Amino acid sequence: MKILNALVEQVRVRAGKLATDPRLRRAPSLPARFRRKFLSPRTPWDMDVRVPALLKGYPGIVRDPAGEAEAFAAGPLPDFMLANAGPLVWLRGFMWRSTLPAAPRRQRATALAQRVSDRPPSPATTVPADQLTTGLKELAAQIGLSGIGVAHYDEKYIFESFLGTEVGDRMIVCALEQAWAPTQKIPSSESEQTALSTYAEAMTLASAIGDYLVDHGYRVKVHDAAGPGMAIHFAVEAGLGQLGLNGQLLTPVGSRCRLILVNTNAPLVLDEPKDFGIPALCDACQVCVRRCPPGAIPVKRKFKRGVEKSSLNTKRCLPIVAQAHGCAICMKVCPVQRYGLQEVLNEFEATGEILGRGTDELEAYHWPIDGRTYGVGQKPRMSPELTSPSDMGDINLGRHDPERLSEREIEQARDWA
Repeated sequence: MKILNALVEQVRVRAGKLATDPRLRRAPSLPARFRRKFLSPRTPWDMDVRVPALLKGYPGIVRDPAGEAEAFAAGPLPDFMLANAGPLVWLRGFMWRSTLPAAPRRQRATALAQRVSDRPPSPATTVPADQLTTGLKELAAQIGLSGIGVAHYDEKYIFESFLGTEVGDRMIVCALEQAWAPTQKIPSSESEQTALSTYAEAMTLASAIGDYLVDHGYRVKVHDAAGPGMAIHFAVEAGLGQLGLNGQLLTPVGSRCRLILVNTNAPLVLDEPKDFGIPALCDACQVCVRRCPPGAIPVKRKFKRGVEKSSLNTKRCLPIVAQAHGCAICMKVCPVQRYGLQEVLNEFEATGEILGRGTDELEAYHWPIDGRTYGVGQKPRMSPELTSPSDMGDINLGRHDPERLSEREIEQARDWA
């Protein structure tokens, strides 16, 4: 048995490393009939959400500007992926069943994004900023991006290792909805592959946005899935959603979407944060808090780096993410993800109830670690072996030590998302 376990562990580690090999971009993708179920619906969202009066609050996120400035002065935003290169490489070994099939498309999409970013701008055009912005958003709708918005580049929300690499003062946020049906199978390798496949699609579409701006004479930097900073911050500022109690961006389809950032010096018209009624809705709901297997989601928000938010217990969350096909129970049981924001808002306005709460349709999930299905009021047992695996290494919530990381570890850590 020890020999068999050692062989399984060796296969797991090697498969995890292979999934990040850049040479995979030359490998063929799965046949179309196998990829079809993972494809995004590519339908632009209706952002004109009608929020009931009893759920109206504030646009975007509650911020303390002085607190934000003080936090940045004390130290730039640490890059979680670099600070946790070891644990994330360990995680990759568990998730190879989903990462490996999607790797060729993701590698090609990353290479395309780099080529677009490296393109020298065409001679500058005289298109006014408002027309340039309108044309950009019309293109986004034509190619199938679910949402797009423009925010101001803010160094306070850029990871330390990316500071000084910007090409302009605008950050475009490209959002792409992922397929509904496989997402409802969370947690599974199929649902995780859906997320990774959607990232590849989103990068490809974001590259088309980049080409548009380069053709008009501007510089761009199309980022990969890991991104240069907090994508949720820029998405909120761009009016694409609000921060949910589960720590995720809730859009018209909840967090069932993937975000890609494009930095540019194009003088695009800035969008503004919106009030979607999410904070009050989340406070009334709290299904994700109850259903989180390791209990990593707090009930109350607190200020962190000048922002009022729900700070997840990463040390309890990440080990389960690795061992349970990405987990994401907090995403699956969110009624906004399953039914759509407007439907949930309408139900709350009519009845005062959260659509689906207290039903197995919304709250039940199959747990891959023990093979059981857990319905309302039931949760899998969290053993010390699951929540604190001895071979994972310590999770670091601070800054990384460059002296301790090899280039390969850095590459694998930033490519895990």
